[in-house]
Amino acid sequence: MRPFTRARNGRIELRLAPQETDVIRPLFSQMLDVLGADEQPDDLRRLFPPAYPDDDAAQQEFIHFTRDELLAAKKQALKTADATLERGRWKRGYLAVALNDEEQHAWLGALNDLRLFLGTRIGVTEDMFDDPADAEDPAGRLYLFLGWLQQHLVDALLG
Repeated sequence: MRPFTRARNGRIELRLAPQETDVIRPLFSQMLDVLGADEQPDDLRRLFPPAYPDDDAAQQEFIHFTRDELLAAKKQALKTADATLERGRWKRGYLAVALNDEEQHAWLGALNDLRLFLGTRIGVTEDMFDDPADAEDPAGRLYLFLGWLQQHLVDALLG
């Protein structure tokens, strides 16, 4: 079953199995904790790539004027995506909820940020999953799961 589908009325519907919900909800919470920590790990570097990699002064100015707003937007996306799960209803063994435009974009951003963070943490490379054993690693499986969710959301958004 696809986790994100476009309904006849044009809205995107999310359906997750209980075990999928049990995986994604703690990820939202853990990512919020990481983003809210005073000391943020280097694993967040992909979420905030340098705008001026060759000009340290310009990069520091860019960070000064944009970091708080970017960080707040990332936190809000995680909170919004999580809130949709609170609103969902259990139907035939799946959590189902219709997403409005804001919630769709929040899910897209939250999934992207989770994948970037996890991918940086586990050192994902282009050919990493060429070896089937890589996909059996729990972190690798989680990374693939997030990619699967993200791909289905993009497909649903594109219609």
